[in-house]
Amino acid sequence: MSQKIDYNKKVLEVKNLRQHFKVGVGKNKLIVKAVDDISFDIYKKEVFGLVGESGCGKTTTGRTIMRLYKPTNGKVILNGNPIGSGSDDLHQLLKFKKHEHQIDLLKLDAKKYEIYKLNEKFKKQINDLKHQINLLKSEFKKANDEAEITITNYKKQLFDEKENHGIALDRVLFNYRIESDRIYKQTINSAQQEYDSLIKGLNIAFKKKLEGIKESAALSKEAKIMHEKEIHENFTFKLSEIDTNMKPKIDQAAQNIMPKDVYKKQLEELKKTLAHEKNKLNQLHKERIEKITKPNYIEIKIELLKLKKDYTKKILNIKKEIEQLQKQRKIQVQAVSIDSTIDQTAKKEIIQKYKDQKSSILEEIKTSKMIQKSKESEKNVKEMQMIFQDPISSLNPRMTVQEIVSEGLVINGIKDKEYIQKKVIETLELVGLAPEYISRYPHEFSGGQRQRIGIARALIMNPSMIIADEPISALDVSIKAQVINLLSDLRDKLDLSIMFIAHDLSVVKFFCDRIAVMYFGQIVELASSEELFKNPLHGYTRSLLSAIPHPDPDSEKKRVRIPYSPMMHDYSKDKPSFVEVVKGHFVRANKAELEEIRKKLGVSNDN
Repeated sequence: MSQKIDYNKKVLEVKNLRQHFKVGVGKNKLIVKAVDDISFDIYKKEVFGLVGESGCGKTTTGRTIMRLYKPTNGKVILNGNPIGSGSDDLHQLLKFKKHEHQIDLLKLDAKKYEIYKLNEKFKKQINDLKHQINLLKSEFKKANDEAEITITNYKKQLFDEKENHGIALDRVLFNYRIESDRIYKQTINSAQQEYDSLIKGLNIAFKKKLEGIKESAALSKEAKIMHEKEIHENFTFKLSEIDTNMKPKIDQAAQNIMPKDVYKKQLEELKKTLAHEKNKLNQLHKERIEKITKPNYIEIKIELLKLKKDYTKKILNIKKEIEQLQKQRKIQVQAVSIDSTIDQTAKKEIIQKYKDQKSSILEEIKTSKMIQKSKESEKNVKEMQMIFQDPISSLNPRMTVQEIVSEGLVINGIKDKEYIQKKVIETLELVGLAPEYISRYPHEFSGGQRQRIGIARALIMNPSMIIADEPISALDVSIKAQVINLLSDLRDKLDLSIMFIAHDLSVVKFFCDRIAVMYFGQIVELASSEELFKNPLHGYTRSLLSAIPHPDPDSEKKRVRIPYSPMMHDYSKDKPSFVEVVKGHFVRANKAELEEIRKKLGVSNDN
């Protein structure tokens, strides 16, 4: 693929891009460095892969480049035109220059500068002592929390044991009731119960019919007597029928009834078993309770009181030191007796220097804001489009294919319906979809077809750059290959540059010309696809490559995963930087690691 790339034409330039998010408030306020100072270029007709595990900052990078997020810092340049810029560093620089200016002015007045130095010296000492107070408070809080955890754990264990014991007892009682009911049923003539139930039902029906006739106003006295007679005859007949049918059953069931003495004996045995089971459970419960270590509440309380007294004493001593230092500061400041005259010429020079610096920085901030807000940048960004990860949620279910694909044209003021329809059909055919699909809705298509619609939506604006945000992660294997082949063909036909965001290295290897590996918002390695797979230098890259499954079952069984942790690096003193080790192969490492890498590759330190 590399022979197709025009290395003389930079389509996208990303310079020191940062995207930080502020979360929480007050003491819980944090800054999440989703993208932290990354730089790279993408050339004409190049497929640039950005890989890493979920949460590494790949998608945030793509969305920041697309201006969906305002960059914290850095610049994004598309076809030579700036389209995105952040200015947080410039604001910090302005604060620093202001402080620097104030110090420079103080230096002109020897007395004031001496007082300033004294104040700063004492301020540092006092802050160190205040930090000690905070540490002592944290230590006491930790000890107090540990004591509370010990007590809470004991109570929880105790509660859990009692609850489990209660559940076990309930289970035994439940089994006892079921078994006792089973024995009791053997002492009852079920046929007799059935007979009694039938007679009861017959009597109720007979009474209701008689009451109905008596209350009827439509019947004469003679008619009521006749109906009552019929009901009595019917009742007598049904009663005789029940007696005839049920008597043999009652006699037969009576022979199988458990005698009362046997029933009492079995019930006594069952009660003994219940008592034995309960005793057994109670004994086990008692043993488990004894095994739970009960904390000595009095000792814990005494220990905490001692600690509190000790820490309070130390804090009071430190506060006395702070008061003493504050008194010393006042004495020493009052004792400063330096006669000084201010060089007005130097003062004017310092003020003018700061004004120039401030003006220059404010101009840069203004330029950065203009880049982010200008219509020219919005116009230029049209040359770059994005294919989103999920082909379902990225398409509006209420819009037809024509409305979805043509949305960019409509937003940019094109109103000619014939032109729009013609353009949509051309773009659909370009991505392998039939023209008759324009009136259908997203739910009528497969996952692969939906993703083709998403690609068509991006292509209709005639972009020079496509950002494909994991466009195949939600697709089947066979559909993945089709979409990759389609993107490759479109790259050749339309001279597209593609930034391909993915976590599947096996796909990236065969589709991308160069690959950048991201970890925790930083690019840790950047090289050509062939070079990266042949010679991975960073530990995280090696770990990712070792996670790729092998198609051969025998080989897959022997595959060894390489673990990675940032704790493997010692960056406490020797900080890392992004360095080109060999031509086109960059890695994030410190000096010690670079020496080891170069030694391994047989490359001199001068390269």
